[in-house]
Amino acid sequence: MTVKTILLYLDAPETAARNLKLASALARRYGAHLIGLHVTEGIEVYAGVSIFAGAIDAEVVSQAGLARAKEVEAAFEAGVKGEDFVAEWRHVEAGAHTASDRIIEHARAADLVMLGQVRPEEPNREANVVVERTIRKCGRPVLVIPYAGDFEEIGRKALIGWSPTREAARAAHDAIPLLEDGEAMILTSHSVKDPSTLGVETAKELALNFARHGVKAEVIERTNDGIAIGELLENESFERGADLIVTGAFGHSKVYDFVIGATTTRLLESMTAPVLFSA
Repeated sequence: MTVKTILLYLDAPETAARNLKLASALARRYGAHLIGLHVTEGIEVYAGVSIFAGAIDAEVVSQAGLARAKEVEAAFEAGVKGEDFVAEWRHVEAGAHTASDRIIEHARAADLVMLGQVRPEEPNREANVVVERTIRKCGRPVLVIPYAGDFEEIGRKALIGWSPTREAARAAHDAIPLLEDGEAMILTSHSVKDPSTLGVETAKELALNFARHGVKAEVIERTNDGIAIGELLENESFERGADLIVTGAFGHSKVYDFVIGATTTRLLESMTAPVLFSA
């Protein structure tokens, strides 16, 4: 299976062009159908606020939202002009739903979902919720693009965070279509207190699977003595020049959410390379 439908969520005109660079490069590589999506959120009118004032505010917000959507659309159209892949623009209004609800609806029919990392100075605190909830709920691999740096190509050298869990297995296999003519570094770690070999053995099996797909894979073993998994991935990625980090995201039990969820949150906050998350 290859990537034939890419959904790129564009939330702001300021970041649309740079995020579109990587999405366009992938659409070009796979001859994929690229969908640019923007969601306009509504305004909530609370009890105690006059209907007249609420109506005025709603109208102002609505007009501002439509103007912003037009700016994002213009950036999208400019970015895909002259490309030979099919590019489709979608603008939807959230209505009574949240932005993430709408993104998830459209994401479920895509092979790959792409979003931009939220900037630390982003005034909208709900922006992080949108990214996290999309990763958790859409059921598709989600590629998050860092807000800093220039990324026009991924998959030539990927670092895969491995553990014998459902989330890690899903992420590793979701990454295979992105690793054409590339190589993979499969990072597995164990603690000093629990030197289990299960992670290493399954990582070696994964490397053999990758080889059958034509992807050269190397297994990296690390002893993790109190270092957060997210930090371990970031350090190894930087030292080895990885252009993509692949990891399982969150989990379905409270224990996994505590461990894997913490890794996801850290990477979303401090990533320096694009990260492919699968939940």
